[in-house]
Amino acid sequence: VTVKGTVRKINEDTYLIPEPDADSPFDHTFAVFDGHGGDAVSSFLAKRFSETLFDTNLRNLLRDDPQEALRRACRACDEEIVSLFPKPNGFRSGPGPGSTAVVALYCLTETNPSAYVACVGDSRCVAADEHGCVVFETVDQRPSRVEERARVEALGGTVRVVGGVARAAGVLAVSRAFGNAGIKACVKAEPEVSSLALEPL
Repeated sequence: VTVKGTVRKINEDTYLIPEPDADSPFDHTFAVFDGHGGDAVSSFLAKRFSETLFDTNLRNLLRDDPQEALRRACRACDEEIVSLFPKPNGFRSGPGPGSTAVVALYCLTETNPSAYVACVGDSRCVAADEHGCVVFETVDQRPSRVEERARVEALGGTVRVVGGVARAAGVLAVSRAFGNAGIKACVKAEPEVSSLALEPL
């Protein structure tokens, strides 16, 4: 764990490295969940995201369309999170706990090995080649980006600059996240999913 600036008493970040499934070409899944407003949502995702993705309801879709399977897993987890951690009471109670996420799903077939990366918020994935040159990098989903601001506003939300930082609903520095039930109408856990071709083993 790296720390920049003030050390927090509670670590809100978690990660996921599940055991590989010998019966599936999707051998490895790695994820980082960056919690905010506490560690409730990031801890939930560390326990449930892989179970949801590899559930029997998504197994056929995972084989045929991994990108859509990742989108549906994000949607299903977010719905469960919002039901577990509903909108807080009180005008100044905040949007409730939330988390960003970046998930890398590897499909290691012999003929067409690929990686699928799902990003929600500003947790970033960077891929480099054997020479250390960056060949892929996710783009942070922040209200300061023109297209992300337009997305928040199209959902009926607002973007305000607070302390020099553009924030969705005036509170959240990311435009997509899991949880945050108090502003769920405009801050969705809709991932941007990318596919990367890998060299055959």
